[in-house]
Amino acid sequence: MNWKKNLVYLSLLALILVAIKKIMNRTEVWKKYLDFLYKQEGESGGSKIDKGGAWGGYCPILYKGEKIHTRRGITWGSFVNNSSKLGYSPTGDLFCKMPIWLWEKIVTKVFKEKYKGIDKLINSVPILAIDLIDMGFMGGHSAPSRHINYLFDEDTTLNDVALTLYKISESRNYSTEQIHKMITNERWRRLKLQDNYWEFGKGWANRLNKITANFSDYKHRVF
Repeated sequence: MNWKKNLVYLSLLALILVAIKKIMNRTEVWKKYLDFLYKQEGESGGSKIDKGGAWGGYCPILYKGEKIHTRRGITWGSFVNNSSKLGYSPTGDLFCKMPIWLWEKIVTKVFKEKYKGIDKLINSVPILAIDLIDMGFMGGHSAPSRHINYLFDEDTTLNDVALTLYKISESRNYSTEQIHKMITNERWRRLKLQDNYWEFGKGWANRLNKITANFSDYKHRVF
């Protein structure tokens, strides 16, 4: 009888170890993306032609003598709108300081955890999870579902887009590399249609190329 108990214990231990490994891998991928995003977004932004940044208005105080609407990729509008939910005071001073713990909290809660099933997608196909999250961060909350619906003839919503992308990746109709290339090329196609492409196009291409380089084992450049 003891060997049966031992077998049960070993089976449970194996399940626990698998779960721990998944959590560690998921955490590693997310930390890597946070590091990438923090460097990619730059210190601050205040350009009027940056429509995504300017939509929520400008910080009420100057940052290093300049008017800004974005701090490390977080817009003033997003900073204010999420303050009550995330438990911080939406002051201009705090926005300008943007401590790393607060920045990570906003990015994680607002741009990652809103997607149902996102951890499942990170565990299975990390590059596609990063594609999805970065689409939302760069193009607005509805961007991921718009792209996925257009590319794969789906009818998914913001809440379910991560699960839809997981389903597509598991269908075997496309390889992970094919899906990533399709998403990247579609992002690039839409970005080139923006009227401020002349100003930000090179940086956008650099961002998409870095995502492929940092989160996959294959090479794909938009130009």
